[in-house]
Amino acid sequence: MEKHKMARQEYGLDEIERESGKSVLLNIEDMCCPDEAELLEKKLKGLNGIRDFEINLMSQKVRVDYDPALVSIQEVIKSIAETGMRARLERGKAERGRPWYLEPKVIFISICTFLTLSTLFLERLVGFPHQVATYIYGIAIVIGIYYPARIALSALRAWTFNINTLLVVATAGAVTLGLWDEAAVLVFVYTWGAILEAYAVDRSRGALRALMELSPKEALVKREDLEIALPVEEIRVGDVIIIRPGEKIPMDGRVLAGTSSVDQSPITGESMPVRKAEGNEVFAGSLNQRGSLEVTVTKPFKDTTLARIIHSVEEAQAKKTRYQRFGERFGKIYTPAMFSLALAVMLFPPLIFGGPWQPWFYRGLIVFVVSCS
Repeated sequence: MEKHKMARQEYGLDEIERESGKSVLLNIEDMCCPDEAELLEKKLKGLNGIRDFEINLMSQKVRVDYDPALVSIQEVIKSIAETGMRARLERGKAERGRPWYLEPKVIFISICTFLTLSTLFLERLVGFPHQVATYIYGIAIVIGIYYPARIALSALRAWTFNINTLLVVATAGAVTLGLWDEAAVLVFVYTWGAILEAYAVDRSRGALRALMELSPKEALVKREDLEIALPVEEIRVGDVIIIRPGEKIPMDGRVLAGTSSVDQSPITGESMPVRKAEGNEVFAGSLNQRGSLEVTVTKPFKDTTLARIIHSVEEAQAKKTRYQRFGERFGKIYTPAMFSLALAVMLFPPLIFGGPWQPWFYRGLIVFVVSCS
């Protein structure tokens, strides 16, 4: 009981459940591709007490609506951890993660790529000893297939076949046949798709990060004749903020005193600065150029024009196109079908016609490899 209480305090669960009641926003680490998003979707669908959820791959977040009487956030977090991904509570402040090229998955794949290509070069052109090459190929395979195997295992637990399942089976088959170089190349080729995917997703997330960085994290607030620097999340409607020349405007508001030229191009697209004086509206994310301004805040931070733009971009990126939806439906049929076809090629001729096992096993392996493409 005491351990359970300490765990809840560590996650901040009591506070969250009191404040949000039936909805919570989670950051999902290591969610970089649609396969992982699909695994997360299946996991959440299988949890009793989850009323609804929304997964955003681009922002690596999931909003969960739940029934506290049936499931706790701690149970949701532990369930997500079973997929190999880690969930943590969103605290309201945007945190910049590590660059895409420093993600553990990308580092592992890069090591696998270096070992595979360098060994192939040495073996074919320089006459590298075959036994040593086989040993290095084995290391490259273990390093490169770690993350795909983890996803494949989680998929199998959810009774799902995906590209990672085919990759693991094909690699295991190649190793069984003693084709270590082919197995290493197979892992290298397919996992490089994950690097390209991580790069593409990071580029999309970069658009959101650029928008978020338009607004400063703190503002100078005038309260009881004092000037106090406060985080924008703590500023209330009706507070008076001071914006000096060269500073970005942190909140939507109305000019109370002062005159200045304001660059609103990031928000409105206007190419020329706009003159602002008493009574004029200003927007969070725009740049105060010349004079000092005192601005009365008219909207909370989460409802500013910039915040609404960011929310609209997140929604647009989260929506799937017609081709994506078709691809997902096709993949759910295609992957199990190719898996069954490869097994049929491996098993039926030897069992029914009495043919040798090794040639048909190799042909079934070829079906695995080709179907993954």
